[in-house]
Amino acid sequence: MTKTVWGTVSGNGDLLAGAGCTISKQGTGIYVIDFTTSFSGVPALVGSQTGFGSQGQSPLDNVAFPFLTGGTATAVTGDNQGSKEDRQFSFIAIGN
Repeated sequence: MTKTVWGTVSGNGDLLAGAGCTISKQGTGIYVIDFTTSFSGVPALVGSQTGFGSQGQSPLDNVAFPFLTGGTATAVTGDNQGSKEDRQFSFIAIGN
């Protein structure tokens, strides 16, 4: 059975909206997403920085997911120079 976990996370690690997860901020620009119920395998995961509040945001500002398992994902956000920076982001994980 396919399930979806999603969320919008503030730069300070608060879950602003979402379902099926909790968030813990590990350091500047580093967030761990714990899936409330683990996926049976590795889910598909996509995300984007959101809520910058200005059209001046660079398209190089990004979120990456360097670690992903059926139970957790790590999100790293940063600026257009490649430096980790606390940023709001949204994500969707889909899997079985």
